[in-house]
Order: sequence, then structure tokens, then C-alpha cells
Amino acid sequence: MAQYADLLSILKLRNEDLEWYNQELSNLKNEYHDEFIAINEKKIIDTDSRMEGIIRKLKQKKIDPASVIIKFISKIDAIL
Repeated sequence: MAQYADLLSILKLRNEDLEWYNQELSNLKNEYHDEFIAINEKKIIDTDSRMEGIIRKLKQKKIDPASVIIKFISKIDAIL
């Protein structure tokens, strides 16, 4: 039962991180150009221009890349 509660807690935190990302996206686009950003607890914890780079940096900090939100911030808007 404790594992279930832990999982729900983690899912709630990641959902809050995604909501924060969506709210801050326009500000993030002004600050980060063509970079991957790692988000944890509504904070940018690392950035890199390459996915491999951000994963390496997270692992160096003893952070499991699967435990954070990683998004790519493009300097151009997608045309749909």
C-alpha cells in the first residue's frame, strides 16, 4: 500500500511540473533557445542543447532522468 501512495505522490508532482511548464512556456521560450530543460518541483534543474548531454548531467548529479520532466524549448514556433 505504501508503494501505491508513493507512486501517486510522484505522479502528482510530475503533473504539477507539467502544469508549471505549460504556464511558463512563453517565458521559457524567451530564456532558453533550442535547449532541453529538466524540470523538478517547478524548477529548471539543468539544461543542455543535446538530450544525451542533459541525461549525462542529471546522472552526474545522481538524478534519475526518468524521475524528472525533460522538455525541448524551440526558438521557433511549430506551424501546424
